[in-house]
Amino acid sequence: MRHPRVQRQIVRTKTAVKIKLPYRYAVYAAKPCVANEERCWMNIRTKKLSEAARNNARYWFVCAINGDRRVFSAPAAELEKAFHEHAINVIDRGAASEKYSLYTDYKRGEIFSAVTQRDTQMVFSLMKEPQGEETAVKGEGTMQPRVRRFAPVRYEELSERGKEAYSVQKLMSLLADYGFECQRVMNDAWGVDVIATRESPEGGNEVMLLQIKGRATGERADVHRERDLYMAIADPTNRGWYIIPHDGTAQSIIPETCLQTDTWERGVYRVWKLSAAVESKLFPYFFPWVSEEETITG
Repeated sequence: MRHPRVQRQIVRTKTAVKIKLPYRYAVYAAKPCVANEERCWMNIRTKKLSEAARNNARYWFVCAINGDRRVFSAPAAELEKAFHEHAINVIDRGAASEKYSLYTDYKRGEIFSAVTQRDTQMVFSLMKEPQGEETAVKGEGTMQPRVRRFAPVRYEELSERGKEAYSVQKLMSLLADYGFECQRVMNDAWGVDVIATRESPEGGNEVMLLQIKGRATGERADVHRERDLYMAIADPTNRGWYIIPHDGTAQSIIPETCLQTDTWERGVYRVWKLSAAVESKLFPYFFPWVSEEETITG
């Protein structure tokens, strides 16, 4: 004879496999209550119902009882409000597993707070879904697939590694519109961040080794005279990127006062916030973002 706890686990596993569906917010029932075979006991975690309400999602009730499978749903916000108004029973109150305890008439889709037939005060009436509709249609109103929503990030709020990754992806996205295939470099002696290549109109391949130098400022060591080495600086107004050859061209855009400093003598200079004068010198090296229309029409 199997241990009772082991038997219960097996039954639960079989039940889950039999009726599990790809709903994010759902509760399932596979057998009726002994005291009232017209109702089945269900429980919904309070935190999960609140989460569904915040996401303006629907909550699903799947009843697969005696070979009769029925699916009901309701807006989670309305459901939570009804549970509060009718003071529906809460079990494990205060614990992480806190949940609403309810009884559902699985034929009519009506929720009650007690199992007995004497309890005729309905808490909520669910909407019945057409047979097969929940798997045939994927979208709001019929099925809630697991969808992750992301909010745009602010560059200033990212970590240093996050800012580096953000800049690399932005630059690679822009260069793709100019026909470049890009690869990120994680460890290079020259500090190269991106290798960009494309077919040259004159034949052969064009190659750029790019060092990313921030959004509005950049710092570089002017000790590399490699022909294909470039410095990439993001435009502060997010209109595109400045891509400047590392062959001495960058020196021509630096104010004379900077070239007289000790740091320059050591082979280092810093590009500060872009002034109008510096920006005009950078213009020949400016790569603007390509609009959607330009990308489509070429």
